Amino acid sequence: EGAAHHAAASAHHRDGAIAAHFARLNLPQLAIAREQLSAAREAGTPATGLLSFSHFLPDLHCLPDWCDPEAEQFDQSWIAHGAARKAALFASVAGSSRIDAQVRALAEEWRSGFPGGEHSDAGAAGGEHVHVFGHSHRPKDFELRGCRYVHNPVGKGTERDWGVLPEPHFLRLWDEHGQAVPA
Repeated sequence: EGAAHHAAASAHHRDGAIAAHFARLNLPQLAIAREQLSAAREAGTPATGLLSFSHFLPDLHCLPDWCDPEAEQFDQSWIAHGAARKAALFASVAGSSRIDAQVRALAEEWRSGFPGGEHSDAGAAGGEHVHVFGHSHRPKDFELRGCRYVHNPVGKGTERDWGVLPEPHFLRLWDEHGQAVPA
């Protein structure tokens, strides 16, 4: 019963009133992005790539300790380090399906600008959807359901001193020809 209660409370924090509030704050920016996509389509120059971003984690798979992007459930054995308690607390509030739904809806609108319509394979058309996120202070770069999720944190100096984070570096997402640079 305790684990079920904790899971329900965690889902409430991730997708409850606070998450709804922040998702509403995204609406004006999403409207601007949609206008830009529409204008590009009307001009005959659909975007060849889509970059979206959020401070917060848009999906539970973005958790620093989520080791297998294909896994549907979190495996507790992935938390095999000295900060397991902190990781579990962070996991109880991180990741919002509301943000991910907004990101994916925008991506579907972007893909509809490619020849072949909304079911077109963006990769075949030369484009890629990359969502850059923050908040966790742990690097991550993976693909899930047609979206590349990237977190390349600067973090805090103490995190680098402790060896938790590498030195900050630039991460190139596209080359000079507009082609995606692999993870």
